[in-house]
Amino acid sequence: SKITKTKDSSCYTLKIVGTPIGNTMDLSQRGIDAFEKADFILCEDTRVTKKLSQLRNFRIQKLISFNEFNEERKIDTVINKITSGKNIVLTSDAGMPLISDPGFKLVNACIENNIIIDVIPGPSAIITALVSSGLSSANFYYAGFPSRKKNDRLLKIRKLLNLESTIIWFESPR
Repeated sequence: SKITKTKDSSCYTLKIVGTPIGNTMDLSQRGIDAFEKADFILCEDTRVTKKLSQLRNFRIQKLISFNEFNEERKIDTVINKITSGKNIVLTSDAGMPLISDPGFKLVNACIENNIIIDVIPGPSAIITALVSSGLSSANFYYAGFPSRKKNDRLLKIRKLLNLESTIIWFESPR
């Protein structure tokens, strides 16, 4: 690992900002403030995040692509930026980062380096689907995305059959 340790990195923070699923007005003022104060914004697709800033008319700083294909190799650089005093925001294309999106490994690296994680909540497709479904929200299980392979998908379904809760599963429109 190429992470440069400081004496006390616990005064440094990674901000995680939830973004709108469809209606750009769902971005909170606190989220806009975090974007405007950021030195760098880590985002799945820079074009999507740039478009959000244009639609909501706020100033955006340097965007860095941070997705499932490059997350692992960028973690050390991000940690070093945070511990050198840079204000870093992690966001996703829509909804809460880390929920079926990249960021899990980065958050763990931050925790290992005593970096504070500050979550600025936003819309969540899981919760939106649950509360609008009419199904019980007293107990639910989020199963992520099903495998594209038929046998793996059927195996997962069999494992979920005995759960006594609402099951939420994402599926691609394709």
